[in-house]
Amino acid sequence: MPLDARPLTRCPSGPNIVASPHFLRRCWVDNEDIKALEQRIDQLIAACQRLRQDNQLLRSENENLSQKHTRLVEKTQVARTRIEAMIGRLKSLERST
Repeated sequence: MPLDARPLTRCPSGPNIVASPHFLRRCWVDNEDIKALEQRIDQLIAACQRLRQDNQLLRSENENLSQKHTRLVEKTQVARTRIEAMIGRLKSLERST
């Protein structure tokens, strides 16, 4: 669409400014551009909200897995201690026979 055929929004500095054509071209904003920008901002907000929710879920899962890992390490240590004790008893039985 040609620049002069697009619907325009006024520049906030007002209609009584004296400026170069380059400045005026930058100052007038196309309504379609504003709508596209609003849509993109809405998409970014939605993406940010999804990422926050995903992050919260991942942090929760990480905490749960960390607690599970701690319990498994403790169980492994208990099992190791019991197995070492059994091996010691077996060795002492073997020596006594």
